[in-house]
Amino acid sequence: MAKILRELTGEWVHFVECDQIQHEDRYFYDEIVYFGKEDDLDIGGKADNIQTLSMIDRYSFAEQRISYYYNDDPACAEANQLDPEKNWIVSFNGHNAVPSAWVYEGEDPIEIE
Repeated sequence: MAKILRELTGEWVHFVECDQIQHEDRYFYDEIVYFGKEDDLDIGGKADNIQTLSMIDRYSFAEQRISYYYNDDPACAEANQLDPEKNWIVSFNGHNAVPSAWVYEGEDPIEIE
């Protein structure tokens, strides 16, 4: 019961180690990873829309949920062929799918439609 309550009331975006992104034993198949600072995810931060997406997914998912993570290690961004000087949202959908990536420019949030 405590796990369900925690999952529906907070901790919307978790830290993920670089080697755990798209790991074979992952909890959910699809993953959204923010490559940037955890503080950016706070309300009013440039990436707070990721928190909102995670809440919407948790309360309205159908069959397949998405995991939401962040990683603040520039080497991890580079390992995923991303410019480590920028912040990114990346949607991973399995090893045989090409990830979709959106870059944050400045302090404005990305409009995800």
